[in-house]
Amino acid sequence: MDRFCQIWADSGYNDRWDVHYVLFDSRTFEETGEGRGELLLLIRTLGLVRVDTSPGAADGEAWVRTDPRIDAELGNWA
Repeated sequence: MDRFCQIWADSGYNDRWDVHYVLFDSRTFEETGEGRGELLLLIRTLGLVRVDTSPGAADGEAWVRTDPRIDAELGNWA
């Protein structure tokens, strides 16, 4: 959970409706490097729900539905 929060703190934010975590905003696959693969593994490991990105989003972006466990932890990272 700490690593997910660290990635969020470095390259993410919550959408304006506070429904999704948006990670690697406006970045291409190349720009995200190994971090995106690590993030996708963390999403599966933590049982988080990955959703489709918004239309026109960069191909490296990852959108994840917010989760109360992560929200509680992010209070320490914001």
